[in-house]
Amino acid sequence: MFTRRRQHKVPKVQRRDGLALLITGAAVTLAAKGSARCPAGPWLAAARVLLVTRQSCGMDLATTEQELVEVRLRAVGWACRWVGPDLVVELPGWIQPAPVIVAIQPGLFD
Repeated sequence: MFTRRRQHKVPKVQRRDGLALLITGAAVTLAAKGSARCPAGPWLAAARVLLVTRQSCGMDLATTEQELVEVRLRAVGWACRWVGPDLVVELPGWIQPAPVIVAIQPGLFD
């Protein structure tokens, strides 16, 4: 009997770059706190990988890692600043939600 070799097809799901994954991870913290301070190393490393890929195609030849991170964060609508070895990302216009007080009646769960 003849056996067929299965061909592996390329998945149709678009692969997300490292910066997109970091932005998705920071979105949860920003929604809860309004600002997040995180080490800049992973952000710069993800931007460096993306820049090497783009520069090999002749794009973004004069762009630095910091500029790429700032541009991507501005595109999402966030503000950022570099503080020493950290990156501070802020959600403009974020207001802390008012605390919700719930009164429980005595003997409710008896």
